[in-house]
Amino acid sequence: MRSIERQGDGQATRTHARGYRTTAHNPTCRQCRPSVTLHIVDSMEAAMYLPPASPQLIGSVLDNAFRLLIATFRQVVGLAVVASAIAGAWRLFDDTLGNLAAGNFDPADASFQDVVPVLVGGLVGLYFHLAITARMAAFASNRPIAIAEALRRALRRFPALLVCVLAFILLFSLPFLLGAALIAVVGPGGIVGLLALVPALVLIVYLYPATLLVVTANIGGVAALWRSFNLVRRNFWRTTVILSVGSIIVLAATMVVGLVGLAVAALAGFGNVSVDLAAYLVETAGGAVTVPLWIALSLALLRDLELRREGEDLSARIKASS
Repeated sequence: MRSIERQGDGQATRTHARGYRTTAHNPTCRQCRPSVTLHIVDSMEAAMYLPPASPQLIGSVLDNAFRLLIATFRQVVGLAVVASAIAGAWRLFDDTLGNLAAGNFDPADASFQDVVPVLVGGLVGLYFHLAITARMAAFASNRPIAIAEALRRALRRFPALLVCVLAFILLFSLPFLLGAALIAVVGPGGIVGLLALVPALVLIVYLYPATLLVVTANIGGVAALWRSFNLVRRNFWRTTVILSVGSIIVLAATMVVGLVGLAVAALAGFGNVSVDLAAYLVETAGGAVTVPLWIALSLALLRDLELRREGEDLSARIKASS
């Protein structure tokens, strides 16, 4: 089937070999059927998720996250696989982190070559996480974008994300630096470590949405940290509960996917594959599910926080005018 597209009367018209002209897809034409099918699928996905217009209960926030995941999974699963594959590729070439976790790593023996695979993999994986966030956030705001646009948007926002992450690491390290100073003064003790851990965890809750705001609000890294603090300020315990429940859900999903992956590997006769390669493949498969799941939970939380802040601002304006 051959067709010719041309402009006419302000609309694109298509002349088919069968002799009819139309400005819309014709389901009786085989050439149009794939486009019609994709349009129907996109419409079904859009119907699965409607962004909330008012603050939600914690259970509703989690439900919105799952609906967003289901609606966008087909669009972001490829990016999630790439992100997980690249971020974990260091395991195949370098075992620095593994030796560190096992207590067999001596920092004096570290070299530049030991750090490069982990650093490059982490940065590239972070970039693809940003692209997934951009595409899911665009869909959630009823402005869907293609993969190419998501990658371009992630590239534009990546410097701001790096500033945000570095500033977050600096703030996160301050309680531990103070704890180390206390240990030097009063001596070692478990209470000192606990005193350092508590403010660090509090900072995580207050500043966690900042990495999302870099994309969704299109602001700089430092501005994202400040806005994140203001959003969570009056919803600290609520945010803590949602992040805790979300972490448990993602951990459970990771374990389930890992067990399924190991079972499939055993049934397929991959027993001769090295442990590192098997772990890498299982982690990559798990990341295809858990990465979009965590981002969907994060975006649902951010949407709820923004709605609550908008309600507080509106209430304050009403009181001021009265």
